[in-house]
Amino acid sequence: MKIINVALICFLLLGCDRAEQEVIIIPKDYTGYVLIIYNQPNGTDPIHENGKRLYAIPANGILKTKFSPNPGWMEFPEFYYGNIAPENKIPFEADMKTLPIDRIVAYGGTAGSINKDSTGKEKIKVLIYHIGNKAQIDSSYEKVQKLDILKLSE
Repeated sequence: MKIINVALICFLLLGCDRAEQEVIIIPKDYTGYVLIIYNQPNGTDPIHENGKRLYAIPANGILKTKFSPNPGWMEFPEFYYGNIAPENKIPFEADMKTLPIDRIVAYGGTAGSINKDSTGKEKIKVLIYHIGNKAQIDSSYEKVQKLDILKLSE
């Protein structure tokens, strides 16, 4: 039975598509949501650095990019304030229950899509992260719920 379980796990891991790793550059001292809107004709051109996707988030936290979504298995993205340097790295927290109250972290990675019309043939694909301490992330989450993402993508 152990051999079957190990074989199944290996099959699942090897059978998954591997996504490109991502680096997300946040404006210095920014807290709030990070909204990445994919496949935007007037969006920023795709940038790769050291084989990783690079997303430079503007001051409003909303990046429209020409990149298509990045499905598949990957590690958590790397987050930095201002530029890629060890002293600017923002730690990533995967569990909402352990968000710190006294230091800034990156959290989230919620992917979704919004229908552009009633037929559902055209969709807007998005990815959402949050930057801040627990209270700031809670507030950011509430603000995202009120966004009209379809309008933002226009």
